[in-house]
Formats: sequence, C-alpha cells, structure tokens
Amino acid sequence: MPVAVLVRPFAVWLDRQMKDHRINQSQLAAYLDTSPSVVSAWLKGGVLPKPEMCAGLARVLHEPVELVMREAGHLPADTPVPDAELPGWFLRLLDGLTLDDLRVVGATARGLRETRHEQELDEASPAAEPGPPPSPSAP
Repeated sequence: MPVAVLVRPFAVWLDRQMKDHRINQSQLAAYLDTSPSVVSAWLKGGVLPKPEMCAGLARVLHEPVELVMREAGHLPADTPVPDAELPGWFLRLLDGLTLDDLRVVGATARGLRETRHEQELDEASPAAEPGPPPSPSAP
C-alpha cells in the first residue's frame, strides 16, 4: 500500500526558488554558511528555517524578507509583501525602450519561460527504452 508523504508548502516553495535561481543544496548551504543537511531538511519539509536564516534566504534569492518569513510560517499568510525590486540596470534598460520594444521583450520572456517549462517536463519524464535496431531492408 503506498504511503502518502506530506510535503510542506515551504519545501515546495524553496525547491521552486532554487530551480529558478539554478542553485543546488550545497550552493545554497554555502551561501547561507550552513550545512547541506540543513537545506535538505527544509526541502524534505521536516524543519523550517529560523527567522534569522529567512533573512539570509531573502538575500540569496533576491526576495523580500517578508515573503520568505511568510512562506516559512513566521508571519501570517495575509501579511502584505512588498514588490520585489528590479535591479537598477534592468529598469534603465527598459526605460529606453519603445512600447513596441517592450512587447517584443514580453514575448521573448514568455517564450523563454515556456521553453524552460518544456525542458523541465522533458527532464522529469522517464527516458524511452531504446528499441531493437531496424532490420536491414532487402535490396
């Protein structure tokens, strides 16, 4: 009989953040000056980061500390979270674009997101077993 595993929402959120930032458990642990086993425990849903570690996570993930604290259960779910600030270089880049340029940027970003999603689906699907070689055709 299969056993149901309860994965806490923080674990799911952190896993998504790590994928989005393309960092693994060891890298995140190094950034936070903690052990990979601590990050592993967060991802398994058995332990939540302490508030001071949430501040470090916010810095590494470039997210508002309120968001990380809320996701980790240290703040109520209805706590408002400020918008994440876009880097200044990015805002300056967008500032010089026309409306048509911005539409192209948006379409490109959507295409990149869809491509990444398709790649993740491909990576998650089991590899096809190679079949027998084709039989030689008669001349």
